[in-house]
Order: sequence, then structure tokens, then C-alpha cells
Amino acid sequence: MASRKKSKRKYLIYLDKGIQALLSAIDRINSVHDPYRVEQSLILATNAWELLAKSILLRDKVNIQYADGRTISAEDALTKLVSSGYLTENQSQHIQQIISLRNAAVHSVLPHTPDEILFHLQFYSVKFFKDLVSKEFPPYAKKCNGNFISISFDTFTTYADKVQKLVARARKRGTPEQELMWLLERGIRFKGGQYMSQTKFEDELKKLGPRRRLYHHLKVSDFIKDAHMVVVVPVQAPKGYTADINLRKGQNKAGSALPVMIKKTDIEEDYPYLTSELGRQIGKGTNFVAHSLQKMNAKGNPTYHQAVRSSKSGMINRYSQKALDLLKDALSKDPTYTPFRKKI
Repeated sequence: MASRKKSKRKYLIYLDKGIQALLSAIDRINSVHDPYRVEQSLILATNAWELLAKSILLRDKVNIQYADGRTISAEDALTKLVSSGYLTENQSQHIQQIISLRNAAVHSVLPHTPDEILFHLQFYSVKFFKDLVSKEFPPYAKKCNGNFISISFDTFTTYADKVQKLVARARKRGTPEQELMWLLERGIRFKGGQYMSQTKFEDELKKLGPRRRLYHHLKVSDFIKDAHMVVVVPVQAPKGYTADINLRKGQNKAGSALPVMIKKTDIEEDYPYLTSELGRQIGKGTNFVAHSLQKMNAKGNPTYHQAVRSSKSGMINRYSQKALDLLKDALSKDPTYTPFRKKI
């Protein structure tokens, strides 16, 4: 009984320290004056994941030592989580890229890493970490809670956009761009055992020749296809406004960036009609209008309808000019139209 309690205590110590390391990694990545913030954030994020992985493995009574008595590396601990079903391949690839960059920072000099790549990996690293803690150690999930602000005044694209531009400059041997692509690629390819060497990576690029498109021959292109992109956007609005964010399928010619378009809406101006006012416009009652728009799937569609909270009457339904046009069009096509007509 004593050994079981000791074992439990040990994996919980790993978990506590892992959460502390994660919060410290967030603190470092948002540091304003620290010139070594990138390297520190990668080191701490790797430490956080190594401790979390070992906490789960210890709890499950999985051996975390090599034959020579050393504890397993962060990358091997992550590989064990994947094989045990705790992480997906895509989740692991995010974290393995962080570990690969961290190894370069610890044992060498990290090449310049664009913020889009760094913030993408750190954002999903934190998200996946919190999700895993919430699932495996629910009482500890609240320790990962918090709101952490990141401010940008420059044009900020995505990981995918930055990598594609990086690849275009990565053919030349010995350049920082090629070294960074190798660090990302080796993290994505890692399945346990040894990393792909920089020499092997350079030889692969050389064999492709100058005319073949490099991007589609790298595993990073498959990673991008399976990964969600992220852009953090602050929304500015006066009091009384609300924000609606719509995701829509972009066009291939737009590239892989994630442009964000913000439309400022004035409810009174953009949705000028109440239900009764629509009725007066078309010579019908409020029930006719309400049932018609419901049947036309206009209610709840921001093109036609917006529900506004009122302190006196709860929710007020307001409608756009397009909603009025929709009703007029239905009546012009069929003057006998009624939403109350039963289907025969």
C-alpha cells in the first residue's frame, strides 16, 4: 500500500511541475523585453510536455527509463503517448516540432523563427496540453485556466503561409531558411529512435533538383493539410455592438493565409424592420411574416435577421431590407402564398 501511494505521489508531482512549466512558457512567449524569449518558451514548453507525458506513463505503470537508467527523452515520451492513444498523430507533430526547435536552441543556435510559426505551434501546444489534462486529470484542469493576451500591430498571417514562403527560399544549402525547414521537418517525421540528420535532409533537396516543386515533397505539406490554422484578431467596437465571426471556404488562389474581414454592423441601420413593420410593408399580419420567414429559413440567418436582447421584453427580432425583399418576391411570384397552407 505504501509503494502505491508513493507511486501516485510521484506522477502527481510530475503533473504539477508540468503545468507550472506550461504557464511559464506562455509567460516567456509574451515577454516584451526579453531577447531570449523564443528559446526560453520552447525550452519550457518541451519541459511541460515531457513532464505531462511521464506523469501519464508513470500513472499507467509504463517504464520511462532507458536500459542505462536515464529517463526517456521528451520526444520518446510523446511517441509513447501516441502509441497508447492519448495523442493523435497530428497533435504529436505539433509538439514534436516544438521539441525539435528546442533541441536546436539548447545544443546550437536557433535560426530565426517567424512569429507565425512560433505562435501557431505554441497555441496548439497549450490547447492540446489543457485538453489532455482535462481528460486525464480533471481536478487539475482549473490550474491551466486563464486569459493570456497577445498584441500584434504588424500584418500577421498563418503558419501555412509562412512555411510556404520559407520553402521557396530553402533550397540553398547552409541558409537559415533551409536549417529551419529541416528542424520543422525532422519534428514532423519523428516516429521514435533517431532524428533525420541535416545532411540527409540536404541530400534529399539536392536529389529533387532545381525544377521540381519542393513544397509537395516535404512532410510539412501533409501536416498543413491536416492542421487547423490560427490567427488571433482583436476586435474593436463601441458599446452596444456585437461580433459575429463566420468561417467560409476560401479560394485556392488566395493562398494559404487566413484573411480576416471585420464588418461593423449598426443594428438600427442594417436591420431597420420589426416584424410588425414588415407586415405593414406587405399588407400582412405579424403571424404571417413570422411564419413565412421561419419557413424560408430566414430567421437566424444574419443576412435577413438579427435577434437583439431587450431589458423590457427579452429578445426583439429585427430584419434587414433583404428580408423585406424576400417576402415581396414570394408574394409577387404567388399572390395567394400563405405560410399556413397545409401540404397536400
